[in-house]
Amino acid sequence: MGKAVLAVGVVLVVVALMIARRVYGEPLKVRRLLLAPLFELAIGGYQIATHGGLPAGEWLSLALTGALSLGLGAARGATVELFERRGVLWQRYRLRTFGVWLAAFVARFGVRALLAVLGVTTAAASISSLASGGKPHFSAALIGTLLITSGLGFLGESLVLTPRALATGVPLQPSGRTGSPLLAILDGVRGGDRPAGGARRRR
Repeated sequence: MGKAVLAVGVVLVVVALMIARRVYGEPLKVRRLLLAPLFELAIGGYQIATHGGLPAGEWLSLALTGALSLGLGAARGATVELFERRGVLWQRYRLRTFGVWLAAFVARFGVRALLAVLGVTTAAASISSLASGGKPHFSAALIGTLLITSGLGFLGESLVLTPRALATGVPLQPSGRTGSPLLAILDGVRGGDRPAGGARRRR
């Protein structure tokens, strides 16, 4: 269980850093869009495979919440702002991006809670314990399912964001090139952002 917690900690740090960059804005790279979901899916799959798999009810839960995550992740990808900065395409999360994210979290939790109440999954004890003020039990397999649903959400976002990015006609930043954060901030102060394929954006 200690290794599972460590794996989750690493994933959370990576995801938190990625979200922080996208809130400010970062150059869009298709390769980077795919790395985060594949990383989470791989870690989640490993957790499940190395801890005896899942009961039938949990597979059903994973299928339903995974489909929700993929679909709402695609909806989230449609809300991401694309703009041109210093001649390359950038992306930035907006307030409604986090609104879709919250909706996905509530939907996934609702499905798991419903399945637990119906006795389909083995999560009923955890939910009952949490409701009574106790500490829920998170097995390595359950952690794996949470990582997979999160990874599917990022995958859905990438599947929508990638064709949107390519359709703008704005060049993507070459791999290996790193921009200066200070220069990016100064560009923002000067109003250097342009909507992808459009005129200068007003702040």
